[in-house]
Amino acid sequence: MTHTPRTYIVIGATGGIGSAVSTALAHGGDNVVVCGRTAETLDRLAKSIGGTPITTDATDYARVHEAVTTASASAGRIDGIVCCVGSILLKPAHLTSDDEWDHTINANLRTAFNTVKAGARAMMKEGGSIVLCSSAVAQTGIANHEAIA
Repeated sequence: MTHTPRTYIVIGATGGIGSAVSTALAHGGDNVVVCGRTAETLDRLAKSIGGTPITTDATDYARVHEAVTTASASAGRIDGIVCCVGSILLKPAHLTSDDEWDHTINANLRTAFNTVKAGARAMMKEGGSIVLCSSAVAQTGIANHEAIA
């Protein structure tokens, strides 16, 4: 049976989970577009898996939209997007600064929303899947994880 390669975008590709997802997809014979903020790290990952790097900041919708549009134009279609961007702040709520809260919301919520918004537009006609990674703490609260939970 012949595998028809699909095209996937992995946002947050250079982190532990993103890198593992990117590698697994590429080893499965699919085309992988790796996205993240650091060009040098992205280039290394892309070279190691035969993927395509696009430097982007997932907290900025315009940049995510541009990355998805570029990848879609290059590949002809997008079959799926995986968002592995996130951060964790281990601190009780009463000690969390406004800046730390804003960073946590941007890294964990805004990036996911931007991925869905840009991805849905790109996959509306032909379909596809969007996978959002999150912490288990999002479902089960743990002390000192209030910002992420």
